[in-house]
Amino acid sequence: MKYKVLYFIGFLSLGLMLGYFIFGSDVKAVPVAEIQDQHGKWTCSMHPSVDGKEGAKCPLCAMDLVFMDAQDTGGLKPNQFVMTEDAVALANISTTKVAHGSVEDGTLRLTGEIKMNRETEAIQTIIFDGRINTLYPDAVGKKVRKGQKIGLVYSPELYSAQDRFLTTASYQGTINEKLYQTARNTLGLWKVTDAQIEEILKLGKPMSNFPLYADVSGTVVEVFASEGKYYKEGEPLFKTADLRTVWAVFDAFEHQLPFLKVGQDVAIGLKGIKGAPISGKIALIEPMVDQVSRTVAVRVVLDNRDGKLLPGMFATATVSLDKMEDIITIPASAALWTGKRSVVYKKIDGEKPIFEMQEVLLGKKVNNRYEVLQGLYPDDIIVTEGAFTIDAAAQLQGKRTMMSMPSETDSPETKDGVLEENPSINLEVKAVTDFSTITHSYMAIKDALVASDASKTQSLAAEMLRHIAQEEVDINTSAQLRTILAKLETTHTLELQRSRFKELSDLFIQLNSKKALVNETIYRQHCDCVNGGGASWLSYQKEVRNPYFGDAMLTCGRVEEVFK
Repeated sequence: MKYKVLYFIGFLSLGLMLGYFIFGSDVKAVPVAEIQDQHGKWTCSMHPSVDGKEGAKCPLCAMDLVFMDAQDTGGLKPNQFVMTEDAVALANISTTKVAHGSVEDGTLRLTGEIKMNRETEAIQTIIFDGRINTLYPDAVGKKVRKGQKIGLVYSPELYSAQDRFLTTASYQGTINEKLYQTARNTLGLWKVTDAQIEEILKLGKPMSNFPLYADVSGTVVEVFASEGKYYKEGEPLFKTADLRTVWAVFDAFEHQLPFLKVGQDVAIGLKGIKGAPISGKIALIEPMVDQVSRTVAVRVVLDNRDGKLLPGMFATATVSLDKMEDIITIPASAALWTGKRSVVYKKIDGEKPIFEMQEVLLGKKVNNRYEVLQGLYPDDIIVTEGAFTIDAAAQLQGKRTMMSMPSETDSPETKDGVLEENPSINLEVKAVTDFSTITHSYMAIKDALVASDASKTQSLAAEMLRHIAQEEVDINTSAQLRTILAKLETTHTLELQRSRFKELSDLFIQLNSKKALVNETIYRQHCDCVNGGGASWLSYQKEVRNPYFGDAMLTCGRVEEVFK
């Protein structure tokens, strides 16, 4: 038995030696780094061009390097990239095939309010210096008719003029009649009528309380004067308007203007009036854009002889759009905006998760879809949900993304028609050059919440998202704003909108503490009554108008800081 074991060990050793001499010359040691390169590399999530080692930091931003799996990129173009099936599923990415079609029953919805017809407004002034002893139209809502007696005025100058006139009354028919006529004409300059002059002659003494008659007609909408005060000639006493016609004024954003024209039919709905919508036609589209809200006023003139339409009422307008045929449209969620450009992500292979960014030229927006004028063709497959996630994946793989698109003013050097990579990386984030536009948008959202208008708040949040894409906002700030505004745009209740607005305000207050947002005074105001330790907001006005409670607690709060 002992000899058998020794024979077995000897044969095993002989076999190992023969194997080494026969195959050993072909076996080489493979470095760990070389094995790693076959499966991926250690890189920086913000600077994918960095290639380092495990445990190292990025030489550009000092972030820890992360390991990125290598993808099979055989046959792919330079800006195409692959995502794993698991990554696509986790990101809940949806795609759709582009096709020609038509947009039917398109509608455009605008928000606004009922306002007075400014063409019928008039102001009653006092026609001579004096003290108002009695004023009959002393409250809003009273009716005034032209020629109606509206008050009594004591005027020392008019009293003296009457006295001089009575002194010259005996000169009628004499050589000094010219003095009489001069004194009479002086009264006429103060719009004293012939009937009043005859009454002065009949009384034989000046009137101390001289009657004042209306030069205007309509409903009193604002009162400026009060009894017992002294006013100079030409100062306003009250304002009237003819409320038998009113204006419905709506806010249209710039991208909505191509759909609107004078004479177009609109259906107007009001929360305070039940029944069928009121029909009207667009009478005017103002030729200027409001610099605060970035909207254009669209006016509709309405008949109001029944008096049901009250200035200040909130209104909505529905505009029917013409049918658009044989066009390519994509869901609004598919488009990513970067400056003045817009991009989508195409799925190159219908079966494999291979993607590539495609710049597109978009036209009108109807029913939450954009018309595509250039960049896509029928049968192209595009990402409709999860485009931001794909853009982030492209950035990690060092591919072209919405944040790395060349601007219209860039002039990169080329070699044989191919762009050369710039060896020097500029780490300095370009600071915003003009924050005024998005600050005005913030203020408009604040005013909409003060008015407790949830619908307008959503619309303004959507428009502010567009402004951010068009402004040179640094990447981190833009991402924070986009996140908050996306939540605000999809929130329908005022309570949740005001919660999102608190996040938005905190960010703007932080930004304003680092850099003046606009070249004008901004007030930081605070209300202790908001749940969670109170809340602050920014305002152009010193007077407190609380966006977190609206009319319920409109003036609750205080000014805590002034930025100039």
